[in-house]
Amino acid sequence: GVLDARHMEGRQTQELTDTVKRMKSAVQEQILSDALRGVFKFDTHIVSAADLNIGCFVVAAVSGDDEKKLETYVLRDILLRIVKEANECNLLRFEFERYILLFCFSRETEPEKCGEYVLQILKKAQLSVWKTFNFSFSAGVSFTDDDIFRLPQLKRQALLVLRKNLLHGKNSISRFEREAAAPIVSVDFETQKTNMLSALQARDDTLLVSEFEKLVAVLTSGTDRSD
Repeated sequence: GVLDARHMEGRQTQELTDTVKRMKSAVQEQILSDALRGVFKFDTHIVSAADLNIGCFVVAAVSGDDEKKLETYVLRDILLRIVKEANECNLLRFEFERYILLFCFSRETEPEKCGEYVLQILKKAQLSVWKTFNFSFSAGVSFTDDDIFRLPQLKRQALLVLRKNLLHGKNSISRFEREAAAPIVSVDFETQKTNMLSALQARDDTLLVSEFEKLVAVLTSGTDRSD
């Protein structure tokens, strides 16, 4: 009788542990899902991103190159497998005809490796989709970030790259390069413009070429600045 009671107690404890685990994972999924949409409902005093115990995030946006319904379904199963195999807390969402994939990595993973990993598994999937189902898809992959509040930005990056890939040749997967260049200092720009106009009016070719070269220098110095 004592053994039975102990066994019963052990089983109940296990069931309770499992329930708590499931609840925790459901809460986490809801928080991440909301965060992707830019909704932060959790009370930061109670739940912090650290509580979620996730190190880094990478977001990917995926779309079939031809918007056929069947392909969209097939793609869903494949992407779901990729997402869940990598990490239980990863998410797959479908919004506005695009699949949004959220990848979570442990704190120990180097940011560069996270992005590279997502890129590689999507490329592998792309190959097998083409071989098995004879259709192609494109994808965009965001930067890696460890801040849950930046998830909407990561999603925007992924969508931006996806849009570019769908426009320029399809069947392509690439990563977000970096933020657009810092804006050109307008004073320099205005000065060069005035000088070029003067050279044009004076019909002075040599001056015009030299001013044009200076303008190019101003423009490229604007784009060389990193984030």
